[in-house]
Amino acid sequence: MLLKELSALASPLNDQQIGQLQKTVADLSPQQLAWISGYFWGLSQTPAAAGATPQPLAAAVATAAKPAGKLTIIYASQTGNAKGVAKSLEAAAQADGIEVSLYSADDYKPRDLAKETHLVIVASTNGEGEPPDNAISLHEFLQSKKAPKLHKLQYAVLGLGDSSYEFFCQTGKDFDTFLSKLGAKAITPRIDCDVDYEGDAERWRSDVLGKVKETIGGGASEVVVPLHAASTVGAASAYSKQNPYTADLVTNRKSRGVIRAKTCAISK
Repeated sequence: MLLKELSALASPLNDQQIGQLQKTVADLSPQQLAWISGYFWGLSQTPAAAGATPQPLAAAVATAAKPAGKLTIIYASQTGNAKGVAKSLEAAAQADGIEVSLYSADDYKPRDLAKETHLVIVASTNGEGEPPDNAISLHEFLQSKKAPKLHKLQYAVLGLGDSSYEFFCQTGKDFDTFLSKLGAKAITPRIDCDVDYEGDAERWRSDVLGKVKETIGGGASEVVVPLHAASTVGAASAYSKQNPYTADLVTNRKSRGVIRAKTCAISK
């Protein structure tokens, strides 16, 4: 029977569902159509199927957690060390599924700080406690009357320096002080790293990302769930290896002396 003939018969499907079905099967081979026929028959035998609300053929909509913010990383770097630490943090955040943006301090618009939820600054110190060249503007802005209140901001600072200098990690200390005075809350205490900074920076990175993941959750969004997942909700426990779905044999093909049978449903 052709799908276009369904609308003329006493079908349990409405016009929209028939249209969806037509789009779904349009490019399928006869073998694939046979498999789907058996698969849908198997679904119809589940205990939940009788009272279930029909779902769209393509997918069902479910609610999932949506991040309530994102992570912004700013590096103040003179020789490239702070940039390297910041890029490693960015890569680790992406691997953890955290939405993240990375900026050089001179590319970042200071007024955007009021929009941030989670901020990390990685800062080296230049000369006698001075900020790196790329961070002078940001450093000055945070001390000025133009700086916004940042009561909704959570932040962390890592300073890079050389303890043989009098103003060890002064730029990192400055940024920590500025943000705190503007009302921002530290996610973790600032750390000041000496010349051999790799180990300390790695431990700090792990700590910061752990705290960000704890505080960045919340909200809700729509996600697409595969058809079979939506169709068998509430019936997952009804079938097992000991109590499998029943299924009709679709094909019985001999290949290299071995008979391979394909069924339209399997045990869960």
